[in-house]
Amino acid sequence: MKILWFSNIKLTETQMSGSGTWISGMNDLLLTYYPDVQIANVTIAEVDTVREEIVRGRTQWVLPKKTTARDMDLFVKIIDSYHPDIIQIWGTEFFWATIPFETICPNVPVILDMQGFYSSVLDVLYGDLTIKERIRCFSIKEFLRPSSSLIALSRRLHKSVNREEEVIRKYKIISVQSNWVKENVNLLNPKATIYETRIALRPQFFQSVKWNINEMEPYTIFSTASMIEPTKGSFTLLKALREVRRLLPQAKLLLAGSSQTGIRKSGYMRLMEQFIYSNGLSDSVSFLGSLGTDDLIKAYLQSNVFVNPSYVESYSLILAESTYLGVPTVATYAGAMGELGNSNSLLYFSKYDYKACASKIIAILTNRKLAANLSIQSIIFSEEKHDPKTVAETQFSIYKSVLG
Repeated sequence: MKILWFSNIKLTETQMSGSGTWISGMNDLLLTYYPDVQIANVTIAEVDTVREEIVRGRTQWVLPKKTTARDMDLFVKIIDSYHPDIIQIWGTEFFWATIPFETICPNVPVILDMQGFYSSVLDVLYGDLTIKERIRCFSIKEFLRPSSSLIALSRRLHKSVNREEEVIRKYKIISVQSNWVKENVNLLNPKATIYETRIALRPQFFQSVKWNINEMEPYTIFSTASMIEPTKGSFTLLKALREVRRLLPQAKLLLAGSSQTGIRKSGYMRLMEQFIYSNGLSDSVSFLGSLGTDDLIKAYLQSNVFVNPSYVESYSLILAESTYLGVPTVATYAGAMGELGNSNSLLYFSKYDYKACASKIIAILTNRKLAANLSIQSIIFSEEKHDPKTVAETQFSIYKSVLG
């Protein structure tokens, strides 16, 4: 069985961190449990010419960033040289899904794996920002580079939504990570064959020790996101922290995510900093920047509570990671996050409701019995949902079903 992946992730000899780690994780699991399944990956990176390489026993084609869906001859050459039984496209956000595979290789089945929805992001693009706050998000960076502004992003998203809907309607085989994604796909393409897949965590999480109430740092709140932007709910979390500190002045918040300094600092980031300063939170908020996997796990384990305040997620890998480690967790009941826990394993709040968020955080910080119980229940729930062998079996069964 030969599978050809088209992804925006470059497989490497070392373990990945950052966005898209579930793709590398799936590669590791299939290599472990189904070594006879051959996988090759096509991706894009900062290279001048097409580079073919072998990474951990997998063939990989790295294409220049100037590559587009119109480079038909290149894709024909790759497909003809590899002779895949199945082509799998990871996500709709890149141009891979617009390549006319039905023309290039009409006899090769193509799976579109859904990673998220542009339309859902567009709906919450400004988060809980007021009109005045949105205006204040236009700062030095946005003045020097207008394309980085929220208004410009909104325009791009509108175009992406239309393209994404066309892509989803086009494919006959689609795999999804959650029921929430499945329902959205069904609205656009009810005739598609839909498979439910599972998310692969990084190997370090399977190997890690679990959260221990006697070894964590009391009153430490931790949150992380690939990008610090309105849709991720960071502003809601800051408002919640303000409420928490009125009762628990010793509470502190650690925020991990892409670091922004100097003129590259977004207007939104500056708005957050102004809020922190004006509300007397400067000594209680720390920005950690992007963390490697080992440092990320350390931050999870040291925290008293983990919070994901995001307004929409098609899955939420960070939520899966925190619950797998057994960290007492608070999350927005939005998108697919409601599928990553239950009332016994995770405390949910409605998006934008910072007071409810604060209340859930306080409950965990002040009740060791509740924290310990949430930890135990989240481990039970998440270890079953993210069992590595089951994740690999599910993906392999999809390939077998597609091939008949």
